[in-house]
Amino acid sequence: MRAFTTSIVHEDPAVAGREVALELREQLGGQPDLVLLFATMTYEPAALLGALRDNLAADVKVAGCSSCGEINSEEGLSGSVTAMGLRLDRVEVELFKVDALGEDQVAAGRELGRELAAFKPDLLMLFPDGVRSNPPHIIRGIQEVTGDGYPIIGGAAGEPVHEQLRTLQYIGDQALSGGLVAVALRGPLALSTATGTGFQAIGKQRVCTKVEDEKIILEIDGKPAIDVYTELLGEEILDNPIAGVIYPLAVSTRRASTYGESEQQRVVIRVVQEFDRERGALKCGGDVSEGTIVRVARAAKEDLIAGAVAAIDEALERLPAPALALFFNCAGRKIILGPRYYKDEIAAVYRRLGAELPKVGFYTYGEVAPIDGRVRYHNETFTVALLGEA
Repeated sequence: MRAFTTSIVHEDPAVAGREVALELREQLGGQPDLVLLFATMTYEPAALLGALRDNLAADVKVAGCSSCGEINSEEGLSGSVTAMGLRLDRVEVELFKVDALGEDQVAAGRELGRELAAFKPDLLMLFPDGVRSNPPHIIRGIQEVTGDGYPIIGGAAGEPVHEQLRTLQYIGDQALSGGLVAVALRGPLALSTATGTGFQAIGKQRVCTKVEDEKIILEIDGKPAIDVYTELLGEEILDNPIAGVIYPLAVSTRRASTYGESEQQRVVIRVVQEFDRERGALKCGGDVSEGTIVRVARAAKEDLIAGAVAAIDEALERLPAPALALFFNCAGRKIILGPRYYKDEIAAVYRRLGAELPKVGFYTYGEVAPIDGRVRYHNETFTVALLGEA
């Protein structure tokens, strides 16, 4: 397995697409089998994808999505077209798509699962729409059909932080919106995934006592959820447009009734997308179950960087000599770290990985990765997947 990553910044999307294709071919010594593509929304997709496809062989598979920032082998950046070309050797690849996810996304996941079942992948990468998708429901539908015998990784497509409220999913020379693209790999793969947040819980443990639609927390400890949030952070916090990013929720992966107070808990981070003052509710950016432990969380810049480094160390412990690294990092982390420190996070991670390892990724609107052996959807989480050939 061989890989090379390039980033192009050019005002003409057709030039950017052509330059990406030519550099990948030159550096790989031939045509790639797969191109993973991440680009800012400012690049007109038809011109970008058309030029890329025109300069690659017809059987080269192209997949990816729009981003809130790109990650290449040297740094994190914004406003680029970034792509990794892969020569897969003994590993087979197939692409799948859902043109429009619709309202019932469990059903959309089942339909995708039926297509995947015939291919029998060993690894699945998902790139769903970052505004209109419900990734936990998609994953549930897939696994109802195929089971949970293979890992799923990926990230929801992004855009320049709510400037356009639409995202793109790339497959071949097509750009979908409101859909999903999946990359299925089959063969002798070695894989190590890890996640890290750096967020620290504040306040005491509480229980989600009333939840609607798996995303809207109505009550915590029997009180309006918004009251619990403001008791800890003050009423004025509701006027901060990024309060729910700076102070997300740390939600336990298990119900409160299944463990003791002293037992170590794994949590997933949930951005608070909306404060519903009328209902006293908190609308979250991912699934939350009634009966789970919840705490407000916060992180200093140094904590976020330390969380990312811890994820890399965990992944390297299981696969110390990978062939390439994939990153699905959250736009929320990029907001908190700011225009300077978001690059410092990537630089700290890359000191662990070395300069020669091919790397690619993007800033997402939500991440998909396993923890404790179960595929989960994450917010504000640094996610890494190290790949090699078994």
